[in-house]
Amino acid sequence: MNPIKTARQASQRHRNTVGLTLLEILVALSIFSVVSVSILSGLTSGDRLRRRGTRLQSATHLASNLAEQIRAQAYWSEPVEPGDSTYEEMVGSLVFEVERTVHDTTPFPRSGSSQRNREITIHIRLAGEEDTLANFRLVQGYLQ
Repeated sequence: MNPIKTARQASQRHRNTVGLTLLEILVALSIFSVVSVSILSGLTSGDRLRRRGTRLQSATHLASNLAEQIRAQAYWSEPVEPGDSTYEEMVGSLVFEVERTVHDTTPFPRSGSSQRNREITIHIRLAGEEDTLANFRLVQGYLQ
């Protein structure tokens, strides 16, 4: 047995097993791609949920403030007049469309009673969108 030949063969075997083949690199890249895409899709859906939550919170806060203004107005002055109104309200960087409807709901007033009721509904949606984010319904009693 020739020691030089054996060392050369061992060196060639070692050289063949040191590097990565093209197939191994392609498999590693495809695994990396699948993992990266799944992580990025999770991040984007999380961001979308966060934005939706912010919109819902802002719309609910706006509707609550409007309901409190209506209650205060009825307590300190006249009740809200019947009719429909739609307007835009800005909260932070978001623009909301507010639709307010007021109508009398006293179906059968008792004789001699001056008590009347009005139903006030508030619908809030993001301006330019169809989905309603917040709904409030108030019934306001007042003396006529």
